[in-house]
Amino acid sequence: MNGDGIINQYDQTTIGSQKPSLFLGARLGFNVGGFDVSALMQGVINQEVYLSGNSYWEFQGGTAQAYQNHLDRWTPSTAATAQYPRLTTNSGPRNGAPNNFVGSSFWLRNGDFLKLRNVELGYTLPAKLTQKIGIKSTRLFANGLNLWTLSSKTFNGADPENFNGTYPIERVFSFGLNIQL
Repeated sequence: MNGDGIINQYDQTTIGSQKPSLFLGARLGFNVGGFDVSALMQGVINQEVYLSGNSYWEFQGGTAQAYQNHLDRWTPSTAATAQYPRLTTNSGPRNGAPNNFVGSSFWLRNGDFLKLRNVELGYTLPAKLTQKIGIKSTRLFANGLNLWTLSSKTFNGADPENFNGTYPIERVFSFGLNIQL
């Protein structure tokens, strides 16, 4: 960055932005003949994320985990094709391995995504059937949360809203019955 031919702390600058420039959202739905469907889609555009922590850095916190992204690590024989720095058992910049974990554009990735956040399918029984037994309405439904995500392959199936190694966002399915007396 400073043009002196030496890579050191004087070459550091601000990189990336985790604030998206555009938020997307759409709620869709319809009712036909007692059936109803609703869906919520959400996403962000022009977001960059900085990968760090347990999901990306090897052997963090003294644990012996390594992930699929570590298979393309640097070794003398893979120097020309490596997609990940050399592995180290030192767990981070404060413990003797500053080169692997120093802030750099290597860890910066496209964080754009589009999610199918929620889908609900329902069926309301005809009133002429339910009123015979003293019920105003009966509706059966099924819904799902966090069903589908379109994102860069950076995340290898991980949730782009949870890219730093914390507990994953869950996919949830629910079924129910609403009875109105």
